[in-house]
Amino acid sequence: MIMWWKESYVSRRNWILQNLHEINISLPEAMVLLMLDYMIEQRKVIDIKTLATALNSEVTQVDGWLSQLILRGYVSVKTSSKKVEFDLDGLFESAGQKSVTISSDVFDLVENEFGRPLSQKELVLLNTWSRHYPDKLITYALREASIMGKLSMAYIDKILQGWKQKGITVEKLEESEHADNR
Repeated sequence: MIMWWKESYVSRRNWILQNLHEINISLPEAMVLLMLDYMIEQRKVIDIKTLATALNSEVTQVDGWLSQLILRGYVSVKTSSKKVEFDLDGLFESAGQKSVTISSDVFDLVENEFGRPLSQKELVLLNTWSRHYPDKLITYALREASIMGKLSMAYIDKILQGWKQKGITVEKLEESEHADNR
């Protein structure tokens, strides 16, 4: 299984915020996830007391929120060598089964075409496209923008929106391409 959430171009905290409605958690639980992700990234020692202090909440409240997240499978807790480790892989694995994420092929293609790493804003837009359009349609829009000499995420977005309004699909584009080759 590809762990897309561990890729350097993915902002897990942005993903959590963008997908709050899909993962169906309360705001305090969201804050626990965000703080855990931050503390894990910063390699901080995490226990229930430091988590409660960081969230400016009572230990019993944080324990309740954390318990709910563990029950849903979003957070797992491991103990090793008298050390407690929190893991958020379950959150992304379960959500990844329901939502579409950027395929590495499309990501590589866009970055190669732009000739530079994508910005965080561009990655968010690319992820949004991946949820709403097939990879092949994004590829066609990228090609169209490149041919027109207007290689920008905004221009590609306009192409995709225009095609959506006109009901243009990958199949229609391929039919048109085959007709042109005859």
